[in-house]
Amino acid sequence: MVKDVNGGKLGTLYQSVNVPDFNNDGNLSSSTLVLADLIQPVPARDTGSGAFVIGPDRVRPRVPPANGNPVSLRPGEKINLWMQVYNLALDEKTGKPSAVVEYRVVNAATNQSVYDETENAGTAVGNSGGLTLKKEFSTNALQPGIYHVTVTIHDVVSKQTMAPSAKFSIK
Repeated sequence: MVKDVNGGKLGTLYQSVNVPDFNNDGNLSSSTLVLADLIQPVPARDTGSGAFVIGPDRVRPRVPPANGNPVSLRPGEKINLWMQVYNLALDEKTGKPSAVVEYRVVNAATNQSVYDETENAGTAVGNSGGLTLKKEFSTNALQPGIYHVTVTIHDVVSKQTMAPSAKFSIK
């Protein structure tokens, strides 16, 4: 539901959500990469219930405009990335999955990388082969323009890789 705080008018936006197949068929998969302005833990009693609550987190997404343009940010605003990864393979010796995650932001006009970070997510991966990624970064150093953010997940055990991406703009 959307409310115009100045005019008092209400509107409703309906949008379908593609739910990934959670069957463990051995293929690495993920949820949608969400660009959010807020990610915060919720009390245990509120886990999985309420507006924007996904499991133990409140994830308030930045919604792109209906005209097809990317999510718009002002310089200096923080942006949060949230995504769940499924079906990471289990190591036969340890019985645990292992993953390496790369975060990369590229200026679409120049194709220059403006943010690049790699982290070993081995300790954050649950024994079920699932992983929830949460990353915050500032747009202080970004010039006005359109950017692509890509999160590349490398399953160390199965040698599978996937790289969901999203666009955003700095105005």
